[in-house]
Amino acid sequence: MQNSAQGSGRTVDIEVWLTWDAELPTPGSPLRVYIGAEPVGVLPADTAERFRPAMEAAAERDEDPWTTANLSPSTGEMPYVLEITVPDQQEGK
Repeated sequence: MQNSAQGSGRTVDIEVWLTWDAELPTPGSPLRVYIGAEPVGVLPADTAERFRPAMEAAAERDEDPWTTANLSPSTGEMPYVLEITVPDQQEGK
């Protein structure tokens, strides 16, 4: 999947990579969000916890965790809005 939507003027699906914002993540650790190698934001700890099972599964396989997101142009202060679907708390239960 190509990770460039610059100048497209429309919403595109894009891969985002996730890393813990701490060397040894705890239940209060936020997640850093990347598009390619570029850091683009941080998910707060309460939202990051919903990704914990996927983060742990990726770590067990020595993989980099990723998910898809929607990147849309914005008319506000920021030129784009990145929307990441947060896993359902009931998934896997």
